[in-house]
Amino acid sequence: MNLEYAISNKNNGYRLVKVLGTIVFLLFSYCYVNFYQDDVLLISQHILSGGQTHYARSIGTPLIVLILWLLQLVVCRLSGVNKRAYWITFLPSFALLAAITGVRCYNVGVYSWWPWYWLLPLLWVLAGGLLWLARQLQPFESELPDHPWQSRSLWINLLALFAMMFLTCLMSNPGEVYHYRAKMEVLISEKKYDEALKVGEKSLDTDSTLTALRIYALAETGQLGSRLFEYPLVGGGACMNPLDKNVHLLLLDAKAMSKQMKTGKLKRDCQLSALLLDRKLDEFAGLLLKKYKVNSGLPKHYKEALYLYTHTRSHPLVTMTDNVMDADFEDFDKLIPTTESAVRDAYGNTYWYYYKYKH
Repeated sequence: MNLEYAISNKNNGYRLVKVLGTIVFLLFSYCYVNFYQDDVLLISQHILSGGQTHYARSIGTPLIVLILWLLQLVVCRLSGVNKRAYWITFLPSFALLAAITGVRCYNVGVYSWWPWYWLLPLLWVLAGGLLWLARQLQPFESELPDHPWQSRSLWINLLALFAMMFLTCLMSNPGEVYHYRAKMEVLISEKKYDEALKVGEKSLDTDSTLTALRIYALAETGQLGSRLFEYPLVGGGACMNPLDKNVHLLLLDAKAMSKQMKTGKLKRDCQLSALLLDRKLDEFAGLLLKKYKVNSGLPKHYKEALYLYTHTRSHPLVTMTDNVMDADFEDFDKLIPTTESAVRDAYGNTYWYYYKYKH
């Protein structure tokens, strides 16, 4: 009876290692593909297929996860490893997952899969060697304890799985700005401009392409003059043009976007904001008088820029006075001798901060 109990307990322990390891792997793979890399995968498939195919999350995610799981099952069956080194059977699947999400697209038709074209085969060969070694040592491993949850094998496998999850994220991560750009392009293509503007809004990292995407989303929602300088910006007024050489759109039609920004109210605000981005306050003031009535109803950044123009010119074309803005500008001026981070914390969402610090 004791022998039967021991055999049953041992089998249950091995089964727990397999089941729990599989659950952790499947949950991670699904969340990683479906919630973190879905936009990157959409962009990659669009570029690699020349725009002929479209990645669908509802199909792509379960298909990728299924392929990864089947690969693990095949490796497990062929190797016969099922104890302390069971985690190694997941290594080829983790490597493939990292490789699938490791494509880097730089421009339409320009992409790179480095270093995965040699790293993936190398990792698979390494996994094969480790599995062979584990299979030779497996008969000498100690049996599982009476309580499977106290098994050293269980916790070794879970720890190894979490380490591979971390390395997968680390090795396949193209950087936060790339993720922001991919997500914004997808949302803008779906005309979800307000959602697009929330992407990376708390981050200070940006580039010319991300700046251009934010400019377009703000223009489409009529917020260009009131929210543009709440974001980190690089590239100056040139980023107003999606066709600029430093703007690299991967999914959206740059020509169509450029044409859209040159029509109606979008054209007016794009012209004014471009001048502000290039710090051309005199030209801005002259154009503002032609396009807007100078009163308290001006967009926030236009008021800030006009106030700055009024107080830095001997003979301004137009003046701007505001009691609240007087107090704010006085506080801003007092902070300038301190650190830039202190000024950014207090006035990082104003045109004054951009004009003073962003070169």
